[in-house]
Amino acid sequence: MPAPVPALPQNSIFICYRRSDSEEMVDRIYETLSTEFGPESIFRDIDNIPAGVDFPSYIEDSLRGCPVVLVFIGREWTSCVDERGTTRLQDPEDHVRIEVETALALRDTRVIPVLVRRASIPAEKELPETLRVLRRRNGVTVRGSGPDYRQDVTHLAATLRRAVNEVLEKRRRALGEGNHSVAMISPTSEITRQTAARSWWEPWLGRIKKGTSRARAYARVYPQRAAGVGVGALVFAWLVWKVAHPTPAPIAKPDPRPPETPAPIAEYVAPSKEPSIVTPTPQPNSEPPVAWWKYLPPNLIPGRIPSDLPPDSPPAVTLDPKLVGTWSTKVTTPNGYMTFRWEQSADGNYRVTGTWSDAGTVDTQDGMMRRTSSVTHLTGEFPYEFKGNNELITKDPSDPFGAQSWKRVSSPTPKASTKEKSSTTRSKSSDNYSAPRSNPPPDFRRFVPRGFPHF
Repeated sequence: MPAPVPALPQNSIFICYRRSDSEEMVDRIYETLSTEFGPESIFRDIDNIPAGVDFPSYIEDSLRGCPVVLVFIGREWTSCVDERGTTRLQDPEDHVRIEVETALALRDTRVIPVLVRRASIPAEKELPETLRVLRRRNGVTVRGSGPDYRQDVTHLAATLRRAVNEVLEKRRRALGEGNHSVAMISPTSEITRQTAARSWWEPWLGRIKKGTSRARAYARVYPQRAAGVGVGALVFAWLVWKVAHPTPAPIAKPDPRPPETPAPIAEYVAPSKEPSIVTPTPQPNSEPPVAWWKYLPPNLIPGRIPSDLPPDSPPAVTLDPKLVGTWSTKVTTPNGYMTFRWEQSADGNYRVTGTWSDAGTVDTQDGMMRRTSSVTHLTGEFPYEFKGNNELITKDPSDPFGAQSWKRVSSPTPKASTKEKSSTTRSKSSDNYSAPRSNPPPDFRRFVPRGFPHF
């Protein structure tokens, strides 16, 4: 655990005053506060500034370590003049003005105006532009009479103790419970702007020094955590180096053995376009065979339909002859592309294959297309239009992808001649006989039992 922060560490209170305005009252308050907090807790220029140092630089460095700055304002604080008759507060080189400007530029330093000798906060026109923000700071009044003085100084001491503890706690949180003597400077005053106008590398050097001091303070308070952070940083640096410098793959040595002659590749024989389905002959004293093809999806068995399935009656449809043929489209989705292929026959039946499959009937009239799906048992009606002979636009409002553009892949296949039809006729007594497919293929889903898994 970190060491407890003292109530008022060394140089916790900075006293800023003008001797010709309120020296006697400042001496009296200084003695009282020294008895309360100790003389080492209060910084005063007459006691703490060594001889021969640069006054502005030393004051700026001292203010950075003081959590609270008391600005004593008397009745002549704004009207004091120098030997030339110029108001001192309007002089940029005035020491009191430099101290107040520097204190106001520190973000985590509490500046408290102390009104003595029945003074009040100066008017805005009496203050330089860099000191007008002092009017927004809440002040404390200290009267000079006996009972009033004791009451006001007691109130001032309580205010100082509370303010010092709040500022130190704020600095502790900002520095990760590290060094409490570092203050953040806001570039708002002329002195801060003059200090910032240095070489380009000095701000970066200051940030590096500040980060180093914070790391050291954190390591002193939490040595185990600091060791863990250091080990983690080394492991991360090693991983980055390994990614930037991957291990090269070993060079394969040539095989001294002679190369083997590859085995000949068997020639691929395409299956028949119209596979026949043979019904097994039932054996004696056994159950009749199950017509298993009734429970398969319609797209699984291409070719002819088993002869024992009841044929469907052809639907009475009116079809635009320009739709007959094969069409294809490509749909853009957030995850890529989907392609579909639409095969439309002259009897109104259609089949869609691609990312998903569908089948059913299409009826057209007066530029409207009515589509009835035998898979989903849904019906939709929407307009369509042709662009030339090889492009079709469908505007289905139920399509989540909007209007689709279909490109013609092939025209309808011409019908076979009478001689070809007669040559393909077979005897009805054959086991593999199937009638010509003049009717549309039946909906196999009607024969699938409820609860059977869909392919």
